Amino acid sequence: MNRKSVYLRGGSLQCAQGSIRIGGSLPAWQPWANRVLRRITPFGQTRDLPYFAAFPNELCSKNAQFVLLEQHIRAAVADAGLPDNSLSQLPVFIGSGTYVLADWEQNGGSSYRLDETAAALRRRFRNPDICALATSCTASAHALIQAVRHVALHGGCAVAAGIETFNRTTLAHFDAMNLLARHPDDRHAMTLGEAVAAVVVCARQGVVRLHGCTAQTDYHALTLPDTDALSQLIHSLLNDIPRLAGVKLHGTGGASDQTERQLWQRLHPSCPLLRLKPYLGHTLGAAGVAETVLLAACLRHRRLPDQTALPAGAYANVFLGFGGSHAAWILESPHAD
Repeated sequence: MNRKSVYLRGGSLQCAQGSIRIGGSLPAWQPWANRVLRRITPFGQTRDLPYFAAFPNELCSKNAQFVLLEQHIRAAVADAGLPDNSLSQLPVFIGSGTYVLADWEQNGGSSYRLDETAAALRRRFRNPDICALATSCTASAHALIQAVRHVALHGGCAVAAGIETFNRTTLAHFDAMNLLARHPDDRHAMTLGEAVAAVVVCARQGVVRLHGCTAQTDYHALTLPDTDALSQLIHSLLNDIPRLAGVKLHGTGGASDQTERQLWQRLHPSCPLLRLKPYLGHTLGAAGVAETVLLAACLRHRRLPDQTALPAGAYANVFLGFGGSHAAWILESPHAD
């Protein structure tokens, strides 16, 4: 756990709804817009499932993924007001649930390594300090926590990034667990999505303050959050926060939502609860950074993309993952433009 405050100085996000930067304008987005149907054929049965598609090609090659990551890391650095050549010196932490699995599918199952993404960016940025993490749905959340820890220990700035692109293997696995929406009108089940995002974390001079980072591994419940473990995560998160303006739930639309909502309502009955996945879909390993960039932009403008007011203050930011990997922190913006 790290209680020291750092600041989000800039960030960039591309998702199914479009692109934003923390320091830019906040576009008007409507929940559940811009979905497509993606086809899988489990056991020979054709099934078309709703999906938040962000990129032009259904399956992204690994080269296309490298380009996307580089583009948004550079955009986040520019949004932070840092020179582009600083990328040779900034530590970069990347999180993804699947990395280049789409490329593997596209090329008939040829071999690949998860560290190819980090290796390619090390060469591109001439920077040895680039690390890739893979912790399922909390991959980029843990990447952000590592960036925060680095800045808290060493000062300066660091970058956290996340990417998730469509692949049929992941969609079929979630479908096999009966977790996914089967029809576009079904808004009470999970809809997956793809995104790429990056954020610059600095020791000072930022748009939004980030503090109270906490993480845990729940060994008792590998697919759904255990109530006791989630309660411990929340108590740890709120150790030094007297009052919350709101809670950004993990909120997948899946079976864990009721547990999460009931627990927050019991612990903080008057605290507003909000979800961002209706705008993005569940972007899996990219969700930590993607939703943080979106929430930071919303806090700066004091509204959600659908124009719902968002008062200034402290917001809990929660991410839950398979394998019992959970992470959370506080985003706080006392002022807004």
